[in-house]
Amino acid sequence: MQAAYMNTKKGLLLAALLLVQLTAGCTGVLDSTVNPRAVLTATPMEIQQGEGVTFDARGSDAIEGIITEFQWDFGDGTKTTTIAGFTSHQFLESGQFNVRLTVTNDQGGTDSSSVMVRVNGAPVLNLSIPSDVRSGDIVLLDASETTDPEGGALDFKWDLDFM
Repeated sequence: MQAAYMNTKKGLLLAALLLVQLTAGCTGVLDSTVNPRAVLTATPMEIQQGEGVTFDARGSDAIEGIITEFQWDFGDGTKTTTIAGFTSHQFLESGQFNVRLTVTNDQGGTDSSSVMVRVNGAPVLNLSIPSDVRSGDIVLLDASETTDPEGGALDFKWDLDFM
């Protein structure tokens, strides 16, 4: 765009330029989804087999709007969806489980967070006892083949008077 003007009068000239952009024929919608922020804690993070863990995602932030669902994957084949930011789960197997939370806001945005839960399995008792024992016999009780599923060291405590 060019414009020319010649001033033929003496004095100060005030000039202004007005730019107008025509939007005729322009179509389109700006669609932006704002993702939430997932925050996940687990209490406790180390348990014995068969115990439960409480998971809390109430620190998650929708950023814009509200969180509409919390999807929980407990890493042991169990999944659930809630509208509340907390739940609990009982782990029936030993091992380490990566628990994953995915939050979704009302704009369709998602975010995920994970925690690792360690489940200690009960020792597998292997006790050798003689089959024929008489009063006064000295008996050797052998539990040396007992194992820990995670390979940890074992502590043995014997109570032979059952009191």
